[in-house]
Amino acid sequence: MFMLRVVEAQEGDCLLVRHGPPESPRALLCDGGTSKTFDPHLLAALEAMGTSILDAVILSHTDNDHVLGLLDLFAWLRDRPQGDRLPLRIEDLWINEFDGGRGRIEGRLASLLEGLAAQSRSMAAAAASLSGIREGHRLRVLAVQLNVPVNGRTGGKPFLASSAHRFSVQGLAVRVVGPTRANLDALEEQWLAWLEKQEARVAKGELDLAAMSDRSVPNLSSMQLLVEAEGKAMLLTGDSRGDHLLQALEEAGLLARDGSLEVDLLKVPHHGSDRNATRRFFERVKARTYVISANGKHGNPDLSVLQWIVESRAGDHITLVLTNRTPSVDRLEQAFPPVRHGYSLRIRPPAENFVDVELS
Repeated sequence: MFMLRVVEAQEGDCLLVRHGPPESPRALLCDGGTSKTFDPHLLAALEAMGTSILDAVILSHTDNDHVLGLLDLFAWLRDRPQGDRLPLRIEDLWINEFDGGRGRIEGRLASLLEGLAAQSRSMAAAAASLSGIREGHRLRVLAVQLNVPVNGRTGGKPFLASSAHRFSVQGLAVRVVGPTRANLDALEEQWLAWLEKQEARVAKGELDLAAMSDRSVPNLSSMQLLVEAEGKAMLLTGDSRGDHLLQALEEAGLLARDGSLEVDLLKVPHHGSDRNATRRFFERVKARTYVISANGKHGNPDLSVLQWIVESRAGDHITLVLTNRTPSVDRLEQAFPPVRHGYSLRIRPPAENFVDVELS
């Protein structure tokens, strides 16, 4: 069996890749959603899956709408009664941080957040939206407490687009297609430049809410994975930028001569935001099934992205799988009726905790 369980994660991501025989299923968990994801949605999804082993827990990047549910999961495992057998075993935690630069960034970020909290409650609330990098470090600490290896597959090093970072995971072929080493190095420099700018603003009391709410920088580090089994393939993109992903796919030699790639399932980048993808991206990266995790917050998914997907596959029947019905989905159906434009919609029923996509 090879399938993707898309867990309700509000404006975040929480994905379970199930594989292996039905009598002894295993899974990868990619991201954990928000603080409202683990209980009841992720816990229910794990219980329904029937697996007791997660071959890897993967944090695509350190935004709170991806990491907080993982913190809840790890804390839940840690805090079970002493001597009680853990109901779930995690084989490895995959996480990218700024190796070599973590001390420089985390210490300065902590000081910045403290300065904001001292200024006002509204600033403190805005600062919380930028604390993902700190939460990523907390996740590492919890992993150590649970004796879960951290980046065991890479000997403790970051997961990067590299010919060496191709793994066989209990029958799954997993290839890291992004970020590149250059992406992470550039990201570290952007963080340091951003911190310097914001520190000056905080010192003058000039930092505004909009500046603190811009979380685009961490997204550039998103781990992107090509996962294959039983002749099928899914591309998991985190919140990556489409141009970065295309560059990484080209460098990996995964694009056809015409510059395109076709997979069975594409997890649409950044919850369907038009800030992270263009029409050209969907013309080059094609799928039979497109998965979007979003609840309408920040306008996601954008109507333009939904339209680009449908128009890029004109003449081919495709399926859009969504965790929530949003105003943009309603507008898509009105402007581009599914029957006329050759696509189907699958939307998680409100009473359900997840929606499944079977690839085999």
